[in-house]
Amino acid sequence: MKWHNNVIDRVYNGFCDTFNAQKEKIKIAVLDTGIELSEYQSDIYERQRDFIYKSWIDKDSEAGEKWGDDVGHGTHIATLLARVAPNAIIHVARVFRNREPDLNTEPKYISQVSKYPTPKISIATDTCRLSDMR
Repeated sequence: MKWHNNVIDRVYNGFCDTFNAQKEKIKIAVLDTGIELSEYQSDIYERQRDFIYKSWIDKDSEAGEKWGDDVGHGTHIATLLARVAPNAIIHVARVFRNREPDLNTEPKYISQVSKYPTPKISIATDTCRLSDMR
């Protein structure tokens, strides 16, 4: 754990110095299984974070939708990024429902995300399972 914290400190300090000088929050897009914070995670992140959520797989993808993550991977990635980049705005796009790829819908969802009007994203992460989709 000490090694991990040392890495976080080194990355955080260099990362934040660069983006604080720009006076603009970095925007990170996470294309994954969504986000669903536990009560413990909510206490840590919701009060101090800028998470923006949109689902492409649920029927309730309009404003006021409930956050979801049936697998937990997207939540893990988003909270890890929140820890490494505490000043970032994290846009979470739910494009995967479960661990198994769905060739009929997932490519369509990913395509829709790329066309969705969002502010300029600085970093984008995805867990595209294109190798699994062959």
